[in-house]
Amino acid sequence: MKAILVSKKFIGHMNPIVRQTVQKCEKKLRPKIPYVIDVAPTNDKFVIKKMGGSTGWTPSNQKINLDVSTESRHWKKSLESSVAHEFNHVIRMQYLGLNSSNEFTMIDTVAFEGLAQVFEEEITEKQSPYSKAISEKEATKIWKSMKSYKKSDYYWTFFPNSWQKKYPLWCGYTVAYLIVKKRKSELDLTWTELMRLNSKKLVGKGL
Repeated sequence: MKAILVSKKFIGHMNPIVRQTVQKCEKKLRPKIPYVIDVAPTNDKFVIKKMGGSTGWTPSNQKINLDVSTESRHWKKSLESSVAHEFNHVIRMQYLGLNSSNEFTMIDTVAFEGLAQVFEEEITEKQSPYSKAISEKEATKIWKSMKSYKKSDYYWTFFPNSWQKKYPLWCGYTVAYLIVKKRKSELDLTWTELMRLNSKKLVGKGL
């Protein structure tokens, strides 16, 4: 793991949390190839108010980007969650031999996001806000809409979707979490086995 940070003060805050979380993650899942974690400060109000001060994304199977604001009271816990979540994304892509998630279908994304949330929960021992954004009853209804949705903008419609009101904020994440949480229990596989499983088997019949 290599951390690229912007200042000595910033690295002093971030590095211990990032390293400690990665150590926990790598006890459950071993990366196949090296990866880089890039941590940068953010003043994004949505990240601060809605996400606890941290967010992340994985542009490739060797790169994790994290944006963090220490303005949020819970930024340390949020950063731990982001590291675990994005780590799982990187490992999923590595294990499937994919460079990125650009060609994912809806089913691929449900498996991808569901795995990351369940893994994040095991590492941090707490459920993320986006995995419980809606009730199970609502999630079942939205899952039906997701299955029949044919447009290419499905990810932005059901997952981040912070700018539109047709579907609840983060509803796709909750759907994915509930599906993979259930399937993990049914399949009774190790994390390494789960990460290698194809998306259709991971999602199964859904909700």
